[in-house]
Amino acid sequence: MSVRVLKLDNEKGKKASVLIDGDHFFHPEGGGQPGDSGVFSSDNCDGLVLNTRKDEDGLCILDLKLKSGELREGDLLEVERDDVRHSVLSRMHSGEHVLSRVMEEIRPDLSVYKVAVGEERTGIYMRYDGDLDWDFLFEAEDRAREVVRSSLPVETLVLPIDEAKGLDGLKARWDRVSDEFIRVVRIPDFDLIACSGSHVENTSDIGTLFVESFKGSSPEWEVVFSLDSDRDVLYSREMRRLISRANCRYDEVGKIMDRLGEENGSLRKQLAKVQQYVTLPWETRDLDGLTFDVLHSIGLPKELVSSSCRKRAEGRPDSIVLALIDDGVGRAIPFMLCVGEAFSFDSKGLLGSNELKVRGGGKGGVFSGQTECRFLDVWLKVCIEVIS
Repeated sequence: MSVRVLKLDNEKGKKASVLIDGDHFFHPEGGGQPGDSGVFSSDNCDGLVLNTRKDEDGLCILDLKLKSGELREGDLLEVERDDVRHSVLSRMHSGEHVLSRVMEEIRPDLSVYKVAVGEERTGIYMRYDGDLDWDFLFEAEDRAREVVRSSLPVETLVLPIDEAKGLDGLKARWDRVSDEFIRVVRIPDFDLIACSGSHVENTSDIGTLFVESFKGSSPEWEVVFSLDSDRDVLYSREMRRLISRANCRYDEVGKIMDRLGEENGSLRKQLAKVQQYVTLPWETRDLDGLTFDVLHSIGLPKELVSSSCRKRAEGRPDSIVLALIDDGVGRAIPFMLCVGEAFSFDSKGLLGSNELKVRGGGKGGVFSGQTECRFLDVWLKVCIEVIS
């Protein structure tokens, strides 16, 4: 397809955004779905189409990345859509409609309010004042697969607002509609919803729905699914490995996990009782006008060291307490740093240190996470630089 560059917005480096003219088959982002991508070329340049979107007036904008040459306003671009990616996103979005509708049918009080359509996985965000479990998700997966196998037509309609409002059962966020027309996706006798995403023409084109995971607590929930049928095989293989290691039947895995959780909780309670009788070998070091309490533990439980670290800093605004919690095995180990109120502390200095190689975060003067540095002297050197 050939398009004319009406307006050019140059960005950093080789990236630019262009406003193009005329009708086109690139689908813009919206409805939780990324925009189409592809490639482009002209007499002056060539490169990648990273994304497609609309401006405030509904005109099409292509986000581009130049590989060679220079873009100019008025250029005629030859653009080619990545049809494989477009097809995947369309299948994913239609699959989301089917699974969302099925879940809302099973639990009438459940409401889907947001989706995140991806090429490998798609997330569905819901509100539900109750508990969700795998029994519910397996039922939803079975019903969704049945809808896919039923080969129902998927229709995309563009209707005037007044006409759309007269459709019985249409699900729409009317507060977000500002145009004179609205795009509606209909699966006859099953689903009717306003949606700006791209879709397949028949449910049989969706493929095998596979619910991978869910998380959350009442009332906020997230369900993640994919369309890769091979995942059935991969998950079953991992389950067989787990069953073999647990030396149990497949229907006993849940009970074993529950028992392990109870045992873990009991051990945590016992550890909390023991902590008051345990004295750890803290060391005090005075460096450049700062006093540090430091500990490099090896093989001790993280909970035990973290609790001791917090207690050592508690009620002491002039304290700086650092603990490295070393298991003696992993490349990265946990750490905890407690800095008293008497000091200012630049956590970005720790995160940006090439010597510490830190990942983590915190607030209120308590910073924790993972580090690849096991040397207290190096830690103290960097801490002196970021604490004042």
